[in-house]
Amino acid sequence: MAKTTFNVQPTFFGRSALIPTSMELPVLQPHDREATNAGGLLREMLMLSPVTPQLHNFLVGTYSSTVHRLYPVLTDDDLSRLSEQALGSAPTASEAFTRNMVYSIACYCIVGHDEANLYRPLAEACHQAALRQTEHVTAKLDVASLRSITLLALHSLFAPHLGNCTQLIGIAARMCIDLCLSESREPSLHGLYISVLCIERQVALALDRPWVLSLKGQDDDTANVEPIALLYALLSIQSRAKAHISTDKPCDLQVLMQSLTKIAGLISAYKQEQKIPNLMSALRETEFALHPETSSNRALLLMLSYQHPGYWFTFLTPLWIFRGVCWMLKCSEDARLARSSEGYRSSIMMLDRASQRWSFCRALIRALEAEADKRDKPC
Repeated sequence: MAKTTFNVQPTFFGRSALIPTSMELPVLQPHDREATNAGGLLREMLMLSPVTPQLHNFLVGTYSSTVHRLYPVLTDDDLSRLSEQALGSAPTASEAFTRNMVYSIACYCIVGHDEANLYRPLAEACHQAALRQTEHVTAKLDVASLRSITLLALHSLFAPHLGNCTQLIGIAARMCIDLCLSESREPSLHGLYISVLCIERQVALALDRPWVLSLKGQDDDTANVEPIALLYALLSIQSRAKAHISTDKPCDLQVLMQSLTKIAGLISAYKQEQKIPNLMSALRETEFALHPETSSNRALLLMLSYQHPGYWFTFLTPLWIFRGVCWMLKCSEDARLARSSEGYRSSIMMLDRASQRWSFCRALIRALEAEADKRDKPC
């Protein structure tokens, strides 16, 4: 049996560490985690354990009230049938795939960070179970296959180590083009198309990559108050602002600001039970991208939006946090004061918490600490 070794490292790096040295905790190295194989054993156990009706209802309900409200990849009828499925019956390959993907995605969206972490082994077990049906559910070039690919792409936003997000969303985008979905006005197909478009655009904007899909003639359409339509409108504003900044392409920023103000009003008009924290964070991201002259204040509002208890993190969130903190440091006249601010500290805490899921967050923390150290030094 491999000997397990421990390496002591601070939770935060640099002189501004929030946890003193006396509270440093032992952290297992990656090779030690593989040696113990505890996670793999737990996933195997979960795959063999049947999902109870109570857990089934909880996970389907969680998916319906979180991800589905913003990304209508599945239809309402699909979710109704899924809710009513008898767990003891033998599902078809498509039903088994959809059920397990919904379970897995829902596990990452459970309200409360600690609670969501408890469900991660179940999320991975359900994802592995769904992958067994992948060949069957993606064999044809049709809408059903597109929905399956899009579910995989959506899942990769939460667990990029289990699927290449850019490749999956690229495949989904290509299928949308081949199926001519941009021309469809059938509600369920339009919802699927714009979901793929928004996921592709969010990934492209966060990773500074090109995108393929668009929705001609609807970039400034704020008449539709559906969450996915407002999300697309926000991403369109970000896209046009990015093109203006990076290529000096003519763009009327005043018009974009007016559109943004209108969208903000529509989102604020939602009733409390209708509000979607991730849509609000998309609004804050757009404000941050569109107002460079006040980026420090916008960055603080962005950080606050991520702290909403109902917000579900994707691997893109730490990248936005990193950008926001960089601007906070850049815009501050006193780096020491910025490092002691609530915004800086809460951002580092969010990145540290996210590092439990995505190891690259540790590199972001080190980069921010190095930037703060550099600004601490007198010129």
